[in-house]
Amino acid sequence: MRLYHNKILFVLTCFVMVFFYVSSCSKSPQIASPGSIWGTTSSTTSSSSPTTFPTSSPLPVPSPTLISLTSTPFITAVAPTSAPEGSSVSLTGGNFGSVQIVTQVPPQVPYGEVSKSIVTFNGVVATSIPLWSNTHLVVGVPVGATSGNIVVTVNNGASNGILFTVIPSPKIFTLSPSSGVVGTSVTISGKNFGATQGSGNVSFNGRLATVTSWNDTTIVVTVPGTATTGEVKVFAAANELTSNGVIFEVIPYLASPLVPASGPVGTSVAISGSGFGTTQGSSTVTFNGVAA
Repeated sequence: MRLYHNKILFVLTCFVMVFFYVSSCSKSPQIASPGSIWGTTSSTTSSSSPTTFPTSSPLPVPSPTLISLTSTPFITAVAPTSAPEGSSVSLTGGNFGSVQIVTQVPPQVPYGEVSKSIVTFNGVVATSIPLWSNTHLVVGVPVGATSGNIVVTVNNGASNGILFTVIPSPKIFTLSPSSGVVGTSVTISGKNFGATQGSGNVSFNGRLATVTSWNDTTIVVTVPGTATTGEVKVFAAANELTSNGVIFEVIPYLASPLVPASGPVGTSVAISGSGFGTTQGSSTVTFNGVAA
């Protein structure tokens, strides 16, 4: 009898084991969701909740780096190698680009970087570039430039530097006074006139003036007898350059007496003085407000 019961117990145990095995195999597989791993255990507990395994955070993505496909520009020659402000300078070299890039912003240039083509004279950017090609540039020496390297920059890539000497040109700042009759003493203030006059000169609308004193920043002259209203310019012998022009107004001067000093209508009157101009142009003579 005892043997019989043991056989029944054995059969029941096998039945239970087969039942749990079939049940576990029939469960549908779980699909893992992003950020977790799902698995199923053969626990006999009533809970069938999946077990979640933590995963590490995503690796940071490095920011993209702008890579220029343009070869670095280079300069082989500069002509002339010295000149004053405003002069044209020829640059020969390569990889300048077929056209000058003034400014480019996205989407032409990725990642928000600005692309441009510039020429600098010792760090001062040239604003006048009448000719730009891949191998040849013509550039105006910018105002404020000083002696130093000329550098061409294309798409943020800088060329080699070539030494360039900026010749200081004379410049007039002010005239005091800015108007007057012939013979008036005028003080010219500026720079780069030269320490001494030498063969330098001052002209009033093309008429040479008599110089009273001369140094590098100040010149004193007398308005010449044939001067007319127009530009005053300084020619500096030290660098053989002419300054900018500043307007001076020559006030006409009537010498007295008139000849004759009286007479009936139609009488011819000779008027002497200065500052009348070499030709009449639109100038007029009036007698008590009545045009002659």
